[in-house]
Amino acid sequence: MTKKFYAVKQWLDNTENGESINTNDLIAYVDGSKLNNIEGYGSGVVILDSKGSLVYKKSFKGDQKKYLDSKQIAGETNATLHAVGWAIANKYNSILIKYDYIGIENWATGSWKANKKVAIDYKNKINELKEKIKIEFSKVKAHSNNEFNDMADMLAKSALEDDKHTENSNGSHSLRGIENEDLQALIKIINEDKKLRVESFEDSDDNSENKIIYKFYDKDNNCATVTYFKKICYV
Repeated sequence: MTKKFYAVKQWLDNTENGESINTNDLIAYVDGSKLNNIEGYGSGVVILDSKGSLVYKKSFKGDQKKYLDSKQIAGETNATLHAVGWAIANKYNSILIKYDYIGIENWATGSWKANKKVAIDYKNKINELKEKIKIEFSKVKAHSNNEFNDMADMLAKSALEDDKHTENSNGSHSLRGIENEDLQALIKIINEDKKLRVESFEDSDDNSENKIIYKFYDKDNNCATVTYFKKICYV
């Protein structure tokens, strides 16, 4: 069995063991991601038509404060709603959602009670959309070399990776792509200028090995804090 044939067979299967064949107009792979040093969550969507051809893909970031504590799950629900909305806007009658987080199906079907805001809003919106399109669900094992699930995963991550500058809801800013050597050179210049002074220390939380805290003080001892993340952590 060739790799291409196996990939086509995967999206055709409506169940994990391949016992039934998909009969929906569209198959949508959805995923979410969270990057620990950027406030917000990423969503990835990959949509195939009934013949297995790629017809749409989307990578986007969300940062609604009411969903931030749900991390990548908010990215998963947003991806699902986006996929269904796209199908409706393009006048399709049915869609199969391929997900790797079980809440996507269980909240929609009522198997799980929706308690958090992200789940409540997702369930309510899915109930509205069900009036306009047939929606079915099928679980895909995460990180199992499924071509289209992996593609959705990468799109969700890239929504955060490509965001070089983010203004967070608490007023702070996140910048990506700055090397520690460049930051150290800037700090040296600032300290030599003597208009500001900079102090640094390791963070004391559970991720202390990943962070360095820099405090910038002016002549009146007012302080601005910069957190440098030494590595990127995805979820």
